[in-house]
Amino acid sequence: MDLEGARALVERQARAWEREDVSAIVAEFAPDGVLSSPGGRFEGHEALRRAATAFFAVATSVRITITSVLLTGDEGALEWTWSEARRSDGQRRTVDDGIFFTLRDDRLVSWREYFDPSGSVFSPSTGFMPVAQPEVADAVHGGEDHDAHD
Repeated sequence: MDLEGARALVERQARAWEREDVSAIVAEFAPDGVLSSPGGRFEGHEALRRAATAFFAVATSVRITITSVLLTGDEGALEWTWSEARRSDGQRRTVDDGIFFTLRDDRLVSWREYFDPSGSVFSPSTGFMPVAQPEVADAVHGGEDHDAHD
C-alpha cells in the first residue's frame, strides 16, 4: 500500500466510527488484527466487533478530524482529533489521539492508540470508559480477563 492508500484506509476508519458502522470498522482489519488502546486490547474480528458494539452502547456522535498520516513500508502513524458524546446525557469529550498501525496485504494487523484518558467523561477514574463498566467489560471481553481474543 502506498501513502495515498493509507490515507484512504484511515479516512474509511474515521468515517466508519462516525457512522457507528461496526462491520466497516472490523472489515479493515486482518482476521488476526489487534486494536490496542487505553480501553483494552482486542484481537480478532469477534473481539473487535464486541468492543465497537460495547463502545457504541455508551457513546455516540463521534467526530474525527485527521491531522496527519505517515507510511513507511507496512508501518504507519497518524494523528487525529476524536470527539464523542456520552449517550446518557450528551456530555462531549475531545482528545488528540496518536496511532501507530501495521499493514499486511492492505489490511490492519495492528492499530495501537495513544491518548490521555484522564479527566475524560470516559476515563477509568470516572468509571465510564466502556471496559471500566463491569457489564460492558463482560460483553467486550466475553468474561475473560483484560485481554480479549477470538
